[in-house]
Amino acid sequence: MNRVFSALADAGHPLEASTLAEKIDNALSPAALKRKIGSDARFSRSDVEMWGLAEWGMPVYKSIKDLVADLMEKNGGTISSDTAIRVLTRDFSIKESSLRQVMSSPPFTVRKGIVHLLADMTEKEGDDLNLMGYANSSDHEAGPSADDLIRMMDL
Repeated sequence: MNRVFSALADAGHPLEASTLAEKIDNALSPAALKRKIGSDARFSRSDVEMWGLAEWGMPVYKSIKDLVADLMEKNGGTISSDTAIRVLTRDFSIKESSLRQVMSSPPFTVRKGIVHLLADMTEKEGDDLNLMGYANSSDHEAGPSADDLIRMMDL
């Protein structure tokens, strides 16, 4: 891993695992390198296939769901879908269509261009939930069932 560290430091920017494997004379396959580098705190995943040095302070790539949740948390619990798309497509090689799909799927929902957590929406929009088939308050307090979520999402 010291050779990988040196290769990244020399490059000065993130590299793909296959490129890093070549730089250490293929001592590890790209798959084995990814496993090892992922458990070493000196490195961070900077994009889908890219790795960099943690000390560079670059945004860390995670699942799209986790990236959206982190961005929402940094912005007080909600964020405009346009802002999320702008930030995440700028920082990572994520397709806009993938972001829109994630933001529109549980545990998220998009209402009037704002991404919310579905759990928060059930609290804020009790009247809408009653219109969608919640018959009593115990259903509302327990949150929507899978069938209710599907109905709410018009699927």
